[in-house]
Parts: sequence; C-alpha cells; structure tokens
Amino acid sequence: MPNQGVDIHVDSKAVLKDFDRIGRSLREKVIRNSVNEALRFTRVLATRKVREELTLPARDVRAALSARRAYRGGFSAALIVHARRVPLIKYKARMTRRGVTLKVKKRGPRKRIGYAFIATMDSGHTGVFARDLDKPQRRGAKRTSVQSRKSYRPGLPIKELSGSEVIDVLDDPRVLNDLVSRGGRRLQEELRRRLDAETQ
Repeated sequence: MPNQGVDIHVDSKAVLKDFDRIGRSLREKVIRNSVNEALRFTRVLATRKVREELTLPARDVRAALSARRAYRGGFSAALIVHARRVPLIKYKARMTRRGVTLKVKKRGPRKRIGYAFIATMDSGHTGVFARDLDKPQRRGAKRTSVQSRKSYRPGLPIKELSGSEVIDVLDDPRVLNDLVSRGGRRLQEELRRRLDAETQ
C-alpha cells in the first residue's frame, strides 16, 4: 500500500499578515522559527490525540508522523500523517486457547480473533498471523498443536494481520480542525514572544 497522508499546513498568508501587523523589522528567521515551533507543538498534540484513542505505544504513533519543517526562503511547514497499517501485535495481543485477543481502542473491550495465532519468525519478528486461504496449500504439511483448530487447513501459507492506523484517528474532521486551530494559536503566540525577544 503506497504512503498516503493528511497534510496539516501552516497558512503562510496568515503569517505574512501578522508580520505586516507587528512591523516589518521582524526578521525572516523569527517567522520561520515560529512556524517550526507551531509544527512541533502540533505533532506533540497529534500524538496525544491518537494515544487517547488507541493503545499504540507513543514511539509507534510518532513514527507515523513526519514533520516537514520550514527552511530559509519559505514559511511553509506541514505535518504528514502516513497511511501505514499497524501490525496487530502492537495492540496488546495475547494468545489464548480460543485464538488471539486484542485491545485496540482504549475505551473499548478486548476483541478476539479465533482463527489467528501469535508466532515468531526465523528473523525474530513476532506478530499475529492467520492462514492465507487465498494461496495454494502445500503438500505434505503436518498439523501442529498451535494450529490444530477447526479453521486450520494444513499447508496453507501464513500472513501477518494488521489493523487500525494512526491516520484513522487524525482523519476525523473534528480532530483535524482542532489540530489546525490550536497549531495556529501557538503560531501567533510564538510570533509575539519572539518579536518581543528581538526588540528588547
């Protein structure tokens, strides 16, 4: 699946308008640094909002958020939310006699996937897997104790299961609008603070 995302842009026109209002003596670096601080704040806020909804570890949420900073010659910055499927093992997966249970939503119950199992690959990667019913069955495959369920068909390849993405939370218009609004307020605060520091 190709990377997709939601771009949260800082409006450069609004920055320039504030720049004119507070005085043309304000140097470009003040605006650029203010924009980047607003971007940092928005990324932290986005991480917090995802963590309020999903049980993902913070490091996995941050990995799905890329900050495109403003550099010399421009005032544009963006928070890129990558569309990456999250391995189900990240959602507090547990192996039981009746399959794998997960805790995806913090305010929701644990869910069970009866046909899934937890396994560690030769590479050392551990995940939640299921038999791939769309692929041909291998000949001569033997049943194992872990795989001996009604849903098991010996010899079928396995595939790792994935679930809700970070973008599923941040693509909500209410969440997105709140991020843009609060990020914009932080920008205005930073412009004033840095201007005062430069003119003292």
